[in-house]
Amino acid sequence: MKAIKVTASNDISIIDVDLNDWRELSNQIDGFIENVNTPEIDHWFKISGVEDVTMICDVEGQLKELPYNRLASMFYGEMYHGLSILGDVIFACYKYDYLISMDKAEKVVEDMLECFRFLRRAS
Repeated sequence: MKAIKVTASNDISIIDVDLNDWRELSNQIDGFIENVNTPEIDHWFKISGVEDVTMICDVEGQLKELPYNRLASMFYGEMYHGLSILGDVIFACYKYDYLISMDKAEKVVEDMLECFRFLRRAS
């Protein structure tokens, strides 16, 4: 299933991952997973034509002292409460209690590269 991965080093890529296998998701972000939903995520992805998106991050990012993720922290609303997201994140769609493939992942990546100039396509 398609999802978007953004690393703390600002690399963005489309990944093919079993979104309903928590072990595989944990391996992708190298930690225990947590789903985060914010108005900032909802708003930005709706503008890009995708609804019901969640951000999957490492719940222990602070404890592990992982590197700062600029995009994820912006989507988390850091400017309002001062809390950051550390480490890599995955953006995936959801329906009810299940994560599902992001059908418009290619368009979303292009929109993100255009909107957030600090991102670069992963090689």
